[in-house]
Amino acid sequence: MAVRMEAANISGKELNRFLKLWTKGNHRFYRPKVIRLFLEDGTQLNYEEVLKGIKYEDVQNNYYRDHCSFRLKRRDGKESEVFIDRNQFAFRVV
Repeated sequence: MAVRMEAANISGKELNRFLKLWTKGNHRFYRPKVIRLFLEDGTQLNYEEVLKGIKYEDVQNNYYRDHCSFRLKRRDGKESEVFIDRNQFAFRVV
């Protein structure tokens, strides 16, 4: 299951909250395998704000071509990869 949104209106702080919920393994919210958000024109994400307070690993990933991505690990062993560009956010459960 995948979610794709164009002209999304979401902040780095809100994405940070989503990632923290995912890493804690909260089973009460919707859990798609892939989320891709394209932010509204002029809106930019700061990856430091999105990943603040979250343990992650920098990884090189062919799925997102030559861009940098980050790997998150959950307590139950599940992993996800996060790609953050100026106006794009992608989350994929590995």
